[in-house]
Order: sequence, then C-alpha cells, then structure tokens
Amino acid sequence: MNQVSMDRRAFLRGAGTTIGLLAAGGVLSACGGSATPAAAVDPDATPEQRAEAERELLFYMTATDYQPFLDGFAAAYPWAETHSSIGTPGDNMQKVQTEFTAKAPTADIVLLNAAQRSVLVQGDVLQPLRDVPNTANYDQGWADPDGLTFSFIADPRVVAYNTNLLGSTPLVEDIYELADPQYRDKIVFDKPQNYGTSAWWLSSQRAAWGDAKWMQWLEGLKANNVLIASSASNGFQSVITGERVFCVTTMKELVNNPQAPIAANFYANMVLSPLMLAAPAGAAHPNVAALFVNWVLSEEGQATAGETGATPVIGSTLEADLNLPPHASLSAPSQNQAYVDDPDSFMEIYNELWPA
Repeated sequence: MNQVSMDRRAFLRGAGTTIGLLAAGGVLSACGGSATPAAAVDPDATPEQRAEAERELLFYMTATDYQPFLDGFAAAYPWAETHSSIGTPGDNMQKVQTEFTAKAPTADIVLLNAAQRSVLVQGDVLQPLRDVPNTANYDQGWADPDGLTFSFIADPRVVAYNTNLLGSTPLVEDIYELADPQYRDKIVFDKPQNYGTSAWWLSSQRAAWGDAKWMQWLEGLKANNVLIASSASNGFQSVITGERVFCVTTMKELVNNPQAPIAANFYANMVLSPLMLAAPAGAAHPNVAALFVNWVLSEEGQATAGETGATPVIGSTLEADLNLPPHASLSAPSQNQAYVDDPDSFMEIYNELWPA
C-alpha cells in the first residue's frame, strides 16, 4: 500500500480525536459497569505475568463482528476473562467520556475511529500502553507516535447497490453524482451523529473538492431525501430489502454478507478509514489491554482480521485484493485530516442537514 501509506504518521500526529467502537467476549449491558479492579502487580514481572495478575478484559465494541478477536485472545491466553459491551460509535464514545469524568469503572479497551481518537485525546481520556512489541510489524506511518492508539484494520467507505434493483442505472464513478436528482429516494446512510461510517464518508471529499463544491454536494444529497438509518448495518439491510438502492458501507459488511444481492460500487478517491484500539484512562486492567493489543497485531490476530472480512493494516494488499476498476482509487486517511482534527465543526453542518 505504498501510495497511501506515506503520510499516515502525520495523520496520526494530527488525530487529536476519535470515537470508539468496542469489541469483546461475554456481552454486558450497554449501560453496564466494568470488570473488577485488578490486584497490585509486581513491576518486575514479565508483561504476560502482569496481565495474568489482572486477568480481566472489558472491551467496548460496536458489533459482534469483533468477537473473534476476543475469542482468539482467550484461546491464546486461557486465563483471560473477557467481557464486552456493544453500542454505537457515538454512544460508546460518550460512555467513555462520562465514565472518565465521573471517575467510574470503564472499559479496558475501546475501538475507535480517527475522529473519535481526536476527541478523546483532547480530553485526556486515553492512556498510553507499554509493552506492545508487535508495533514493530507496522508498515511506515501506521504507528501512533504517542502510543495512545493502535490501528489494526483499515477500510474504504464504498457505495454499495442492490443488484436486483439497479437495472440499467449507470454505476457511480464519482460520488458527486449522487447529488443529481435522479438519485432521489434511492440512498441510505447511517446518521452522521454516530461519528461512524457516513460521517467519515461525507467528510472525505471536502479537501479535494473545496468548500463550495462540497457544500453543494451535501445540499444535493439533502434534496435527494436520503434515508437516515440508526446504524450503517441497518442501512445495509434497507438495501437488501429494496427500501433503497444505494447505501454507504464498508468492504467488511459486503464480505460478511456474500449471499446478499448487493455489490460494491468503487469510485474515485476512496479515503481509507482506520480503526484503532485504545485504553481509556482509569482502565482497571491496562496490562491485559496491552497484551490484547499485542495479540491483535500479531500474525494470528491480523489473520483473524482478514477472516472477519476486515482489511488488516499489517501485510495488507488492499489495492490488489479489491481489483479496482480504472476510474477508482484509494487515498490516505490524511485527506480527511480536517475532520479528524475537528469533527464537531463538521457535525454542526450535518446536524443542520440531518438533525438527530
């Protein structure tokens, strides 16, 4: 991925905020508490010994899709007691922030996207993790210089369509075309307030197009009566059922639904969106969190990423695997740097267009 990897380091330095998705073992209530506090750990112990003394791991995730990472970790370390809580990206981020402010029990690990990272870093809500030697496996630019977040998968946001309904409708080579009135009542995406799939996608072309063209596109989408789903997965289901023709989704969603009558519509300048693991400040089991992250970045952990339909950041051959048509292209996450640095300013615009 040479073409899109060169400026990831600058991207990570600038990412002051990112929202979290969480993945883990036994599911807890979405508003539930945390695992029990860890006992004192011998500072001279090995990383695995320190982790085993803590034993528990609570992972906040957005879907059960991330459960295989917990299962694989528990298989590698049978002493580990894994738990999970599932919520939307926005709900999970707010939960971590609330727990931090209240000094309440919180997750040991949380799944974040780039914009969420910025928010939580600016609020000092994350803590660095030590003893994660598998970061040495990163290609240039993936490592977070602050040691606060650990990218483990990356995925472009694609426009997918119902192959039973598309008929003779031409494929979209440039997503600006979706603002055309011919696409009225045909598009669905998740609410931008999730800080998830659609928020990244909507923001991704601003730098390339400039503000005037970008705002014109947003207004065109608004005029086309986009269906706003509660989640990207629900938007995907709306296309399966034929309620809408097009949705904004990830390659992971498509790979995990091979029988669905949906195909990817690749377009020009698809901006990669990394997902990251991080430990909230005040997490009760930071040594287990570090060991978990290290396992996820191992050869076995990255193979698990591929098995779940995601694209691992270590050893990825995404461009070749996607077999992109001539008009389509991938861009580095740094093209969406303005959104990463200040997602709330983008959200003000999205709130006006598509109120929560």
